[in-house]
Amino acid sequence: MVYSLDEDTWSTYGAGLLRFMQFCDAHNIPEVQRMPASAQLVSAFLAFHAAAVSPSTVNNWISGLRFWHIHMVSLRAGLDISNPCDAAVWAVAAIAFWSCCRLGELTGANISIVSRPLDPTCPYAALHNHLKVNTSVPKSAPLFAYTSHDNTASTLTKSWFLARCNDIWHKAGLPKMFGHGFHIGGTTHLLLLGTHPDIVATQGRWKSRAFLEYWCRIEIILPIFITNSNYDTSRNSMLTLMNSYRKKYSL
Repeated sequence: MVYSLDEDTWSTYGAGLLRFMQFCDAHNIPEVQRMPASAQLVSAFLAFHAAAVSPSTVNNWISGLRFWHIHMVSLRAGLDISNPCDAAVWAVAAIAFWSCCRLGELTGANISIVSRPLDPTCPYAALHNHLKVNTSVPKSAPLFAYTSHDNTASTLTKSWFLARCNDIWHKAGLPKMFGHGFHIGGTTHLLLLGTHPDIVATQGRWKSRAFLEYWCRIEIILPIFITNSNYDTSRNSMLTLMNSYRKKYSL
């Protein structure tokens, strides 16, 4: 998503997120209440800065906050998971994101799925819902097959899956994403949550060198995600882990 913006917009949107996170830190807003942010929280943020910055700056900050509310939350809100096809789409999306999958791996790789009971994008819950909604699908059908309008089993293809996701994201005003976005997005999210690089690399089935090269590219976006108050500590901690990873595999 970062690279879908030009440099000036990237900088402005990053500033908006930074100011928002600083506001939340100063007022002890719990992490779980920040993203997605409630209307009340955004209003409080605006009121706090209204007298100090220009209206255009505030508008840019709000655009940035809107942009950084993750695609997954918008996708879940736009899907009807009681619908057989949408249930399959949501299961694929949630598993691909949290298991750091390439979409093709969902048809043949051994994938570890971990329950996240407090998260609305929990992959285990998504898979359970898919299997419940599509109980009439024959056991011989692919895992993410769904019941079509004529009560026959239809296979969820990559092209239809991405078309459905991007249709919802487009309506929500979000940029188009490609299949590899789930793999990269899930990897980035786990790293920023503090998950050890070895675990992330294993979960995403990354080759050691490819994973390290990818990490070197995303280092430049970390300031956008991390507030000034804890940036140095968090960044140094992650750099230490990645240097250890590099030495471990002689890269």
